[in-house]
Amino acid sequence: TVGNNTALEVVGNLSSPGNFKIKAYNDFILKDKVTFTAGGGLSGLGAYSTIETTKDLARVQVGNADLKSVGAINISARGEGNVSVKVNAQAYGLGTLIIGESKANVSPTNEVIIGSGAFIQAIGDLHISTGTSVDFVRDPYSVETRFDSFAGSAIPIEDIDAMSYLFQENTIIIETGALLETARSVRLHAEQYGFG
Repeated sequence: TVGNNTALEVVGNLSSPGNFKIKAYNDFILKDKVTFTAGGGLSGLGAYSTIETTKDLARVQVGNADLKSVGAINISARGEGNVSVKVNAQAYGLGTLIIGESKANVSPTNEVIIGSGAFIQAIGDLHISTGTSVDFVRDPYSVETRFDSFAGSAIPIEDIDAMSYLFQENTIIIETGALLETARSVRLHAEQYGFG
């Protein structure tokens, strides 16, 4: 967050202006593996594994502040993740029952909010992006779930499921009363589909 009444400025040479970057970036690696084995005349087992990201927020918020640069200004809210849920279940006997579920639910939210009264001036390019770069490189997410089962029996019964979900929300909000200026190009990119 760049709070109210803040002034940030990059000064220097136009031919070598340096970098002005404000970014929020979430990077996570989540892995879970469950293994069960059951045996007997009549054997059964239940195996469950769930990974959910309930709070995956990358937010850049600029209040009533002045941001200036002799070069480019880059503002982004992005992320990446690698999620793996694996369940292995084996049951042996005359009759076997295997039930279970493996589930991964990843819901990143990426926001850039330019508040009322903000003044952003770039002599170079002005780039604002969420969920992607301004060069259309989407945030990389890998979400995998597996449920591998084996029933070594004459009467096998199974009720298993594996589910993977990736829901991304990418937003750029420029409030009334904010002023964005550049001497070159402005690129505002919010990834629409949220594919990883």
